[in-house]
Amino acid sequence: MAWFKTRKGIWSLVGLLFLFFIIWNSLYGFYQGVGKSMEPALMEGEVYLVKKNPETIKRGDMIIFRVPGIEQVHTKRVVAFGNESVEIKDGQLYINGHMLVEPYLASMNRSDNQEPVIVPAEHFYVLGDNRSISYDSRQFGAIKKDDIIGVVIK
Repeated sequence: MAWFKTRKGIWSLVGLLFLFFIIWNSLYGFYQGVGKSMEPALMEGEVYLVKKNPETIKRGDMIIFRVPGIEQVHTKRVVAFGNESVEIKDGQLYINGHMLVEPYLASMNRSDNQEPVIVPAEHFYVLGDNRSISYDSRQFGAIKKDDIIGVVIK
Protein backbone atom coordinates (compact mmCIF):
# COMPACT_ATOMS: atom_id res chain seq x y z
CA MET A 1 0.00 0.00 0.00
CA ALA A 2 3.03 2.27 0.02
CA TRP A 3 2.50 3.04 -3.70
CA PHE A 4 -0.93 4.42 -2.85
CA LYS A 5 0.57 6.99 -0.51
CA THR A 6 2.49 8.65 -3.31
CA ARG A 7 0.98 11.26 -5.59
CA LYS A 8 1.78 9.07 -8.63
CA GLY A 9 0.00 6.13 -7.00
CA ILE A 10 -3.12 8.16 -6.31
CA TRP A 11 -3.28 9.39 -9.93
CA SER A 12 -2.70 5.83 -11.16
CA LEU A 13 -5.65 4.67 -9.06
CA VAL A 14 -7.84 7.54 -10.29
CA GLY A 15 -6.88 6.74 -13.91
CA LEU A 16 -7.61 3.07 -13.40
CA LEU A 17 -11.03 3.83 -11.89
CA PHE A 18 -11.82 6.23 -14.74
CA LEU A 19 -10.83 3.60 -17.32
CA PHE A 20 -12.98 1.01 -15.54
CA PHE A 21 -15.93 3.44 -15.54
CA ILE A 22 -15.58 4.15 -19.28
CA ILE A 23 -15.42 0.45 -20.16
CA TRP A 24 -18.30 -0.44 -17.79
CA ASN A 25 -20.48 2.40 -19.11
CA SER A 26 -19.99 1.32 -22.73
CA LEU A 27 -21.01 -2.27 -21.93
CA TYR A 28 -23.62 -1.90 -19.18
CA GLY A 29 -25.96 0.64 -17.69
CA PHE A 30 -28.62 1.02 -15.04
CA TYR A 31 -32.13 2.10 -16.00
CA GLN A 32 -35.18 2.82 -13.91
CA GLY A 33 -38.61 1.52 -14.85
CA VAL A 34 -41.09 4.23 -15.84
CA GLY A 35 -44.76 3.29 -15.81
CA LYS A 36 -46.53 0.01 -15.18
CA SER A 37 -46.51 -1.49 -18.68
CA MET A 38 -43.93 -4.19 -17.82
CA GLU A 39 -45.43 -5.27 -14.49
CA PRO A 40 -45.11 -7.77 -12.91
CA ALA A 41 -41.69 -8.54 -14.50
CA LEU A 42 -40.37 -5.00 -13.89
CA MET A 43 -42.04 -2.78 -11.34
CA GLU A 44 -42.42 0.98 -11.72
CA GLY A 45 -39.41 2.70 -10.18
CA GLU A 46 -37.33 -0.49 -10.11
CA VAL A 47 -33.71 -0.12 -11.21
CA TYR A 48 -32.37 -2.85 -13.48
CA LEU A 49 -29.11 -3.70 -15.22
CA VAL A 50 -28.93 -3.52 -19.02
CA LYS A 51 -26.32 -5.03 -21.33
CA LYS A 52 -25.76 -2.43 -24.04
CA ASN A 53 -25.29 -3.23 -27.75
CA PRO A 54 -26.28 -6.91 -27.50
CA GLU A 55 -25.00 -9.26 -30.19
CA THR A 56 -28.19 -11.29 -30.21
CA ILE A 57 -31.76 -10.60 -29.19
CA LYS A 58 -34.11 -13.48 -28.49
CA ARG A 59 -37.89 -13.71 -28.43
CA GLY A 60 -38.98 -12.93 -24.89
CA ASP A 61 -36.04 -10.63 -24.11
CA MET A 62 -36.91 -7.35 -22.42
CA ILE A 63 -35.15 -4.52 -24.23
CA ILE A 64 -34.48 -0.82 -23.69
CA PHE A 65 -34.95 1.30 -26.82
CA ARG A 66 -35.77 4.69 -28.24
CA VAL A 67 -38.77 5.51 -30.41
CA PRO A 68 -37.95 8.21 -33.00
CA GLY A 69 -39.61 11.48 -32.04
CA ILE A 70 -40.15 10.46 -28.38
CA GLU A 71 -37.63 11.53 -25.76
CA GLN A 72 -38.44 8.86 -23.16
CA VAL A 73 -36.61 5.52 -23.26
CA HIS A 74 -38.96 2.50 -23.37
CA THR A 75 -38.76 -1.01 -21.95
CA LYS A 76 -40.79 -3.76 -23.69
CA ARG A 77 -40.60 -7.46 -24.51
CA VAL A 78 -39.57 -8.72 -27.96
CA VAL A 79 -42.31 -10.93 -29.39
CA ALA A 80 -41.50 -11.04 -33.11
CA PHE A 81 -38.70 -10.47 -35.61
CA GLY A 82 -38.47 -9.14 -39.14
CA ASN A 83 -40.60 -10.93 -41.77
CA GLU A 84 -42.82 -12.54 -39.12
CA SER A 85 -46.59 -12.12 -38.90
CA VAL A 86 -48.06 -10.82 -35.63
CA GLU A 87 -51.75 -11.14 -34.78
CA ILE A 88 -53.77 -10.85 -31.59
CA LYS A 89 -57.10 -12.70 -31.36
CA ASP A 90 -59.18 -12.53 -28.18
CA GLY A 91 -56.10 -11.42 -26.24
CA GLN A 92 -53.94 -14.31 -27.47
CA LEU A 93 -50.76 -13.53 -29.43
CA TYR A 94 -50.03 -15.46 -32.65
CA ILE A 95 -46.70 -15.42 -34.49
CA ASN A 96 -46.87 -16.77 -38.04
CA GLY A 97 -50.24 -18.30 -37.15
CA HIS A 98 -48.91 -20.17 -34.10
CA MET A 99 -50.08 -19.28 -30.62
CA LEU A 100 -47.27 -17.93 -28.41
CA VAL A 101 -47.37 -19.03 -24.78
CA GLU A 102 -46.70 -15.97 -22.59
CA PRO A 103 -46.41 -16.92 -18.91
CA TYR A 104 -45.05 -13.44 -18.08
CA LEU A 105 -48.30 -11.56 -18.88
CA ALA A 106 -49.93 -9.58 -16.06
CA SER A 107 -53.35 -10.63 -17.35
CA MET A 108 -54.98 -11.42 -20.67
CA ASN A 109 -57.46 -8.91 -22.06
CA ARG A 110 -59.82 -11.10 -24.12
CA SER A 111 -61.14 -8.04 -25.97
CA ASP A 112 -57.66 -7.24 -27.32
CA ASN A 113 -57.51 -7.88 -31.08
CA GLN A 114 -55.13 -6.88 -33.86
CA GLU A 115 -55.25 -7.79 -37.51
CA PRO A 116 -52.13 -9.58 -38.84
CA VAL A 117 -49.13 -7.30 -39.31
CA ILE A 118 -45.90 -8.26 -41.07
CA VAL A 119 -42.82 -7.02 -39.20
CA PRO A 120 -40.40 -5.29 -41.60
CA ALA A 121 -36.98 -6.88 -42.11
CA GLU A 122 -34.34 -5.77 -39.57
CA HIS A 123 -37.11 -4.71 -37.14
CA PHE A 124 -38.52 -6.04 -33.86
CA TYR A 125 -42.13 -6.10 -32.68
CA VAL A 126 -42.36 -5.31 -28.96
CA LEU A 127 -45.22 -5.48 -26.47
CA GLY A 128 -45.60 -4.65 -22.79
CA ASP A 129 -46.46 -7.40 -20.34
CA ASN A 130 -49.34 -5.35 -18.98
CA ARG A 131 -51.01 -5.10 -22.40
CA SER A 132 -54.09 -3.14 -21.39
CA ILE A 133 -52.00 -0.05 -20.52
CA SER A 134 -48.89 -0.57 -22.65
CA TYR A 135 -47.79 1.88 -25.34
CA ASP A 136 -45.91 -0.43 -27.71
CA SER A 137 -45.56 -1.62 -31.32
CA ARG A 138 -49.33 -1.71 -31.66
CA GLN A 139 -49.19 2.10 -31.55
CA PHE A 140 -45.71 3.11 -32.80
CA GLY A 141 -44.92 0.12 -35.02
CA ALA A 142 -41.93 -2.18 -35.12
CA ILE A 143 -38.59 -0.78 -33.99
CA LYS A 144 -35.26 -0.79 -35.82
CA LYS A 145 -32.26 -2.59 -34.36
CA ASP A 146 -30.37 0.75 -34.36
CA ASP A 147 -32.90 2.13 -31.85
CA ILE A 148 -32.18 -0.61 -29.31
CA ILE A 149 -29.98 0.42 -26.38
CA GLY A 150 -29.70 -2.96 -24.71
CA VAL A 151 -31.20 -6.07 -23.15
CA VAL A 152 -32.38 -6.17 -19.54
CA ILE A 153 -30.38 -8.67 -17.49
CA LYS A 154 -31.89 -7.56 -14.17
